[in-house]
Amino acid sequence: MNNRIEVGSSAVYSVPLKGNYMNRSDRLISLILLVLSVCVIVYSNQFPVRSQSETGPAFFPQLISYFMILLSLILFLKSFFVEDRSINFERWKSLLISVGIMTFYVIGFLYIGFVVTSTLSLVAFMWIMNIRRPLHLVTVSISSSVIVYVLFTKLFQVPLPQGIFI
Repeated sequence: MNNRIEVGSSAVYSVPLKGNYMNRSDRLISLILLVLSVCVIVYSNQFPVRSQSETGPAFFPQLISYFMILLSLILFLKSFFVEDRSINFERWKSLLISVGIMTFYVIGFLYIGFVVTSTLSLVAFMWIMNIRRPLHLVTVSISSSVIVYVLFTKLFQVPLPQGIFI
């Protein structure tokens, strides 16, 4: 199938629309995520171990990394079997907004603390996903942030930035 720009009754220019551009980028991204995950596992093995019975600071990064390896392999294999997808403006817009939110999160994490930054970031991500009910936005974002904060600081004994409100 070709995209033709027509002037009058004759085709002037033809650009093939079908290709495997997205499939190649999926393969590349999956390989990058795979290498990144392996690096996190190797690096987190160097974290100090308190005792064999306690969950140490390396547990959660390794858990996430193993999960990312699984998802990277799924994406890599899926790229061979799924037809090429088109990219539209809405996808790019959501991607750029998400990158902006994550940039805010990384910077705000250190200055205004984990709970406040996580809460604001979750609200923004939920808004992007068209979750607009104020009660859901507030309860899910605050409760998730507080639960993760308590989980890390009390159970895993990993200090998180407290910021200005805690």
